[in-house]
Amino acid sequence: MVAAGLSSRQIAERLFVSVRTVEGHIYRASMKLDVTDRKGFAQAMGTTVHADRTAGVVRTWSDAEGWGVIDSDTTPGGAWTHVSNIAGSGHRSLTPGQHVTFEPEMLVGRTQDGYRYRALDVRNVE
Repeated sequence: MVAAGLSSRQIAERLFVSVRTVEGHIYRASMKLDVTDRKGFAQAMGTTVHADRTAGVVRTWSDAEGWGVIDSDTTPGGAWTHVSNIAGSGHRSLTPGQHVTFEPEMLVGRTQDGYRYRALDVRNVE
């Protein structure tokens, strides 16, 4: 919850504990993870943030490697995706220029092959 950006008070309200209890746990966790601030939790935990479905266009795709990049307004720089994230059965593949919808996932404190976003549940637009 800290890595997701919630305040101590918000965490306490969600867990039905005191703010002091939350801050004690945050302090002990920060010592174990060797982080000095709340942003450090996101990096240490490799947090991801999901967003609503969005539309995009396939920029590039490699059948040999089984991955590619999808461009959309909600994923600046593109969203990396893997063949396992393509909805459907049988042979799954994408084609550059193909219109798709997907669930963008923002990677906090890390990247996937240099991309800050991943595309999940990729579906063809018909």
